[in-house]
Amino acid sequence: MHLETHRPLDQVFHFYADQHVQNHHRWDPDVTLTALSNQPPGGGSVIKRHITRLGHVVDGEMTITEFDRDRAFAVEIHDGPATLFGRTTFTDLAGDRTSIDVKVDEPAIEDPELGRAIEQLMQRSVDNIAGMLTGDQSD
Repeated sequence: MHLETHRPLDQVFHFYADQHVQNHHRWDPDVTLTALSNQPPGGGSVIKRHITRLGHVVDGEMTITEFDRDRAFAVEIHDGPATLFGRTTFTDLAGDRTSIDVKVDEPAIEDPELGRAIEQLMQRSVDNIAGMLTGDQSD
């Protein structure tokens, strides 16, 4: 999923990656994250996840597998028996604009209906992020 915003790259990366634990619930209200360390996020950081979605409650864990300042942020997610891989890349565009690409790989999800539901929820999150970065809500 792709979005472009009229915000400088460093602000967008800070909002999305540096402040991921604090901001995730803002763009996906079904998920609450809790850092397991007081350290700034980085490669190897582990984060607890609590999800209330699609009629289910799931506790899981997320590990940051890539934290490349102003370029990429990737995670491996274990929610119950499911494992997902997410990677977001950031590209600096002219005129204080930034391009964001979010990709999620769900190799264990074989149910097409569940896959479509997850895709819709991901689109909702990307739309919410776009709204926050467009407005003054990304502080």
